[in-house]
Amino acid sequence: MEKAIRKFWPIFVLPTLGAFAIGFLWPFVWGVYLSFCRFTTVQNVSFVGLQNYANIWIDNTFTHAFFFTAAFTVVSVALINVFAFALALLLTRKLRGTNLFRTVFFMPNLIGGIVLGYIWKTLLDGVLALLDRPLLALDATAGFWGLIILMCWQQIGYMMVIYIAGLQNVPIDLIEAARVDGATDFQTLVRIKIPMVMSNITICLFLTLTNSFKLFDQNLSLVCLLMMGLRTYFQKMNGNEDVSINTTIARRATLKEKKSGGTRIHSFPFRTIFSEDKTFLDGIYEIRDLQNELFLHANYDPVAYFARRGQLYPQEGGRTYEPMSLTYQPMTLKEKGLNQLGDIRYKTKWYPNGATTQGMYLTVMHRPEDNGLDFNFEHQVKAVSRDDLEYLYYYLCRILFLGIQNPSLTIGEIIRTV
Repeated sequence: MEKAIRKFWPIFVLPTLGAFAIGFLWPFVWGVYLSFCRFTTVQNVSFVGLQNYANIWIDNTFTHAFFFTAAFTVVSVALINVFAFALALLLTRKLRGTNLFRTVFFMPNLIGGIVLGYIWKTLLDGVLALLDRPLLALDATAGFWGLIILMCWQQIGYMMVIYIAGLQNVPIDLIEAARVDGATDFQTLVRIKIPMVMSNITICLFLTLTNSFKLFDQNLSLVCLLMMGLRTYFQKMNGNEDVSINTTIARRATLKEKKSGGTRIHSFPFRTIFSEDKTFLDGIYEIRDLQNELFLHANYDPVAYFARRGQLYPQEGGRTYEPMSLTYQPMTLKEKGLNQLGDIRYKTKWYPNGATTQGMYLTVMHRPEDNGLDFNFEHQVKAVSRDDLEYLYYYLCRILFLGIQNPSLTIGEIIRTV
């Protein structure tokens, strides 16, 4: 048998080794190399040495994000492991219903990120409604602890299972001998159980450490990309770096609000001043940051807001400084299987914006059939012709495609290219 293994070991080892090299080693080596390069795609790479590592320490956004993530990691790792170990101790005491409790505590780990977000958004909306505090009015500190709670809720059950496996492997003879010698429960825990499960503690520490550091990925919503494309188009057409577009912030209405015809929509002018030297990607990041600031005020009374705006910027005949309004809906309601809401029947392909009080509205929605996008325009025909809309749509698509393909291009380069 050993002779056969020595003779044919490459047949068994090489497939696994090849998959490991292709799936892990090569991406790791290539990723390390790319960290020393400036690149937009893996085919468009230029070596810059240590410049990237030097730039991160002069970038205020990176240093803030790094220390914020480090603080989040320290707190979440400590809380997750303490509570998981405590639950493991409790559920290894042969209590009634232990298996049921283990299942319940483990279940949150099976929930995906999007569903997890919706669950906790619903829970927090309900709690904050009782406190008369809107979710979007909370500050960064509340967001930090909200993420800590969410992370603990999802991860504690998984770590608990690992700790239970370790505690169950502690020899019962050692525990009984400690009791005979007069050791207390605390002494047994510190002197016997914890040393015997150190390998499990190490595994849990590394798992929670990596999960915590990976939580804050760079996320950009599609509305940021759309806003960047539209404002680049108007900068091209008007030759002005100062562009303002009316944007809509909305949340899904409750069933009661839908039955009464009400909703929760707030419109704000979204102003950006970008020079032609700014890159397309940097513009998207700045729009994201400005948008997050705007969302903090999404619960303001829109009637009072526009009344105040009318006093500061008087315009006759309902005219505005914004050339258009943008509404982005993340998902279109499907017709099949979702044709009834309570006792209200509906059939929708996209949500209209109502009367066109502005020259042009653009509503962008996901298309469920093929996961594409629908662009729906409403416009005053005397203010914006159909030819103008086709011109806008053509150049908007060209700007978006070019910016996505080469995000390091400057706004000026994109304007001159398209």
